[in-house]
Amino acid sequence: MRNRKTGQENKNKCDVFYNTYYNLPLDDNLVYLESRDGLDFTGNILRIAQELSSNPAYRNLRFCVRARGDSVKNKVIALSTRYDLDPSRFEFVEYEWQAVEAMERAKFLVSDSGMPWAYVKREGQVVLNTWHGTPLKVMGKYIPTEEHKIGTVQHFFLSSDYILFPSEYMKEKMLRSYMVDKVASGKALMEGYPRNSVFFDKSQRVAVRKELGFENVYVVKEQELPDGEFPTVSYPNPEAEEAIELGLKLAKEVDADLVLATDPDADRLGVRVKDKDGVYH
Repeated sequence: MRNRKTGQENKNKCDVFYNTYYNLPLDDNLVYLESRDGLDFTGNILRIAQELSSNPAYRNLRFCVRARGDSVKNKVIALSTRYDLDPSRFEFVEYEWQAVEAMERAKFLVSDSGMPWAYVKREGQVVLNTWHGTPLKVMGKYIPTEEHKIGTVQHFFLSSDYILFPSEYMKEKMLRSYMVDKVASGKALMEGYPRNSVFFDKSQRVAVRKELGFENVYVVKEQELPDGEFPTVSYPNPEAEEAIELGLKLAKEVDADLVLATDPDADRLGVRVKDKDGVYH
C-alpha cells in the first residue's frame, strides 16, 4: 500500500508539473539561483548575484533563491550590505515543487550543484552551470556510492547552455566521469578555479590576508604547489595524522599558534592548536 500511495503521489505531482508549471509564461526579468542544492549561498552563485544586483545595467532583474531552511535566507540578508545585494529584489523557495515552479518561470537559471528531476528546460531559457568541479578528486561513475546521483548531474549538463570549467583538463574529466562528453552541447567557459586560484595571485593573496587581519602566515613549502601525486602523504586526507605532520614541524619552528591542513579542494579541514604549555592538540 505504501508503494502504491507513493506512486500515486508522484503521478499527481507530475500532473501538476506538466499541466501547470510547464505552461507558465517566462519572466524575462527573473533569475533563478541555486547553490549546493539549496543548502548554501556561496562561491560563484554569490558573486553572480552580487554583479547582477549591483550593476545598474541589470536593475530590472529579480532573483529567486532556493533556500532549504532559514539559514540560506538569513545568510543572503547578512551578506547584503557587504556584497551590494538588494534584499527587496530577492524571493526564496524552500520545497522542490516551489523550486520547479520558479525554474519554469525564470528566463535565466544558474546553479552550482544540479537541478530537480522534474525541471524541463523550456525554449527561451538560458541555463548556466557553474559546478566547476575539483581538479584532484574522482567523481561520477568512478564513485560507486554516488551512482544514484549520476542521472541528476547528467540532466543538468544536458540542460546547460553554458558550463563553467577551471581548465581543459577538468572539462574532459568531468564530462567523461558523467558520460556526457559526446552529448553535452553547452558552451564551455574556461574561468580558472575560483575556490582557491585567488591565492596564486600575490597581490590578491596579500589583500585577502590584510582584510582578514592575518599577518604572520607560514606555508609548508613541500605542499605549497598542487601536485596530483601527493608526494608528502600516502593519502591527501586532513583527518589523517600524516597529512598535518609537516605543518606541525613548521609550526614548532616558527612558534605558530594554529596549524591548518586541507584536502585538495579545501572542503575538509584539519586543525591543531597550541596550548599554554606549547603542546599542539
